[in-house]
Amino acid sequence: TAVHHSQQPQQPVQYVQVPVYQPTYQPAYRPQLENCNGDFYNPSFQMCCHSNVLPITGPVQFAECCNGEVIDNRTEKCCLGQERALFDQACCGAEAYDIHGGEQCCG
Repeated sequence: TAVHHSQQPQQPVQYVQVPVYQPTYQPAYRPQLENCNGDFYNPSFQMCCHSNVLPITGPVQFAECCNGEVIDNRTEKCCLGQERALFDQACCGAEAYDIHGGEQCCG
């Protein structure tokens, strides 16, 4: 007995173009670095203080450079860029003194 296969006419293969999902390229966030005497730093958590890059430990908006150190100007002040003074102290020129200790500034 012979098996007879019915021959169906071959149809040409048609290719359909399917749109391919391509994610939008978004570059990684790169902070704007600033130059500090040849060293670059991120001003969102560092500052240039007397040509040195120093870390900022508190909120950036309150950071201040004082004689090569970063201070928080909410709790300290800087006497003419030289000496750190707590807010219960006062500055006499570049020196800090205790306003409750009987000292006076004479100049």
